[in-house]
Amino acid sequence: MNKYIAEQFLKTGIVWTFAKSPNQPNALEVDHIDFNPENHCANNLQFLTPQENQARSNNRPCRIWEIGKKDAETEYPSLVDAAEAIGYKNASSVRKILKNNKHKKWRGEYIVE
Repeated sequence: MNKYIAEQFLKTGIVWTFAKSPNQPNALEVDHIDFNPENHCANNLQFLTPQENQARSNNRPCRIWEIGKKDAETEYPSLVDAAEAIGYKNASSVRKILKNNKHKKWRGEYIVE
């Protein structure tokens, strides 16, 4: 981890930590390599900067369908592609659909690799 933190410092000029606080806002985030938040095995975890974590999340494959039309689900290689296809400006809207599945028009799920 020290090597990774040193590399990030050289890239960004920011000293990263593991605990986010008002005095230290630049905390690394834990990422589940297999995208399964229930798998807490050490070999499935990695630390990423928030920017890296978001970029990785945006590139996750997913399925989206209109409510009542599950048989018409469409697979997308990334959240960015899904957002564009269903008429949203960015992946954060699709991420919200996938996270809580309470959208008035859309439902979806991540494709687990």
